[in-house]
Amino acid sequence: PYTDGKGVVIAGVRTGEPASKAGLERGDVITEAQGQAVTAGEELRKIIRTLSPGTKLTLKGRRGGEAKSWTVTIGEMPAPDRLE
Repeated sequence: PYTDGKGVVIAGVRTGEPASKAGLERGDVITEAQGQAVTAGEELRKIIRTLSPGTKLTLKGRRGGEAKSWTVTIGEMPAPDRLE
């Protein structure tokens, strides 16, 4: 488990969604988005909300002890009643 408090742990990824297509997996830890450090889910969501559909989001982080990077193409936001 990731315990140093630096980053956002991905709780789940839906098949076919942008995060899944980019290769993100449950348990991955995101430490940076668009060049900005992130330590809380709300920080990551705030960055994502500023991006238009089709924009490339660059994420850096870790899977296990290995440094990783991902490029996610931002999709359309689901309707509020579909958010979990």
